[in-house]
Formats: sequence, structure tokens, C-alpha cells
Amino acid sequence: MTPSEAPKGELVLFQTDDGRTRIECRFKGDTIWLTQLQLAELIERLRLIEKGMLR
Repeated sequence: MTPSEAPKGELVLFQTDDGRTRIECRFKGDTIWLTQLQLAELIERLRLIEKGMLR
């Protein structure tokens, strides 16, 4: 998906207090839109959290 193809909606930025983890996503209605790279990064972070390697 290119930026011009991205659905219009509310842009939300999530960031941890220490600033080390940040994710930017677009919401349209009840749907969250992520690029493939953002989705891969999110999945990797969740995997590391599940294994106890990240908090």
C-alpha cells in the first residue's frame, strides 16, 4: 500500500514512556491500517514480549 492508497482516517501514535517503542497507525472506523513493515515490527515485538525478552 502506498501513502496515496492509504485509507483516510484518524492517525494515532503510540509510544512508550521511555520512547523506545513507537507505532504509528491509521484508524478508519473500527479498522486499523498498518503497512507490511509496521505489521512485521508489531508481530516481532509481540513475539519478544511473549517470550519475556521485552516488557
